[in-house]
Amino acid sequence: MRPHHGESLMCPSPFVIWFHHRSGSTHLSSLLDSHPAVASWGEFFYLGEAGATQDVYTRSGTPNEATFLDDFYSYRWDAGGANLTETDPEPGSFRAVGFKLKYQQAESYPGVMRYLREQPRIKVIHLVRTNLLAALVSSAMIPRLLDRYRRPNLLSSDSSGSLERTVRLDPDTLVHDLQELASRIDRARDAIAGFDSMEITYENLVDHPGVTCRSLLEFLEVDPTVDLESRYVKIMPRSIRDSLNNWPEISVAIEGTPYASMLDEER
Repeated sequence: MRPHHGESLMCPSPFVIWFHHRSGSTHLSSLLDSHPAVASWGEFFYLGEAGATQDVYTRSGTPNEATFLDDFYSYRWDAGGANLTETDPEPGSFRAVGFKLKYQQAESYPGVMRYLREQPRIKVIHLVRTNLLAALVSSAMIPRLLDRYRRPNLLSSDSSGSLERTVRLDPDTLVHDLQELASRIDRARDAIAGFDSMEITYENLVDHPGVTCRSLLEFLEVDPTVDLESRYVKIMPRSIRDSLNNWPEISVAIEGTPYASMLDEER
């Protein structure tokens, strides 16, 4: 008999990765998933994004978000990936189980946040990229990556030597775009108030992976001494100036704003 909502065979440390676009969430999820006691999944609720006509949740056929997530956190998936099953599972081998949830996805699927708020053991990892300009640069690379690899990220096994890694940003809308992203992050912090949460930055994840990953694993209550590995690699050059083919225009556009120093950071 299937357990009732809220009293399932939920794993000891259910978690969600709460993130904004191009913050390094795929890299983080891959790192966590390399731990033998952690199952870190991708996004489930992306209907409508980039023209997607369905997502994992809609394909599952479950009647609502709560049922879907009950099944997910109760280890009800099969060997084919994020495909839920109706079969009561064997006791799970993973201590921590989680998935990625983008800010906008929570707005599109309000039932997800309602469910998460009802679960007293849910842990939220809030991933933020402090260099907002770098996030926009990374976003501008997406069409090129999709055209070449049919995905927005770069695997370590990909042949990328000839990949053009400079992009152009619109100087006329740039400050507004940066302000909007900063505001979105602030609202996202408010949205997870009351959760057992931990905020980490993309920059610390890349520049100080050992310390950052250890803190994350301690937060998830799994062995923190395990070395984590990601299947993904950084897409853009570390220098933002080297990533922009119109950086003089961008420098003028953000001069005198709180974002000007981001142009000189190596991210």
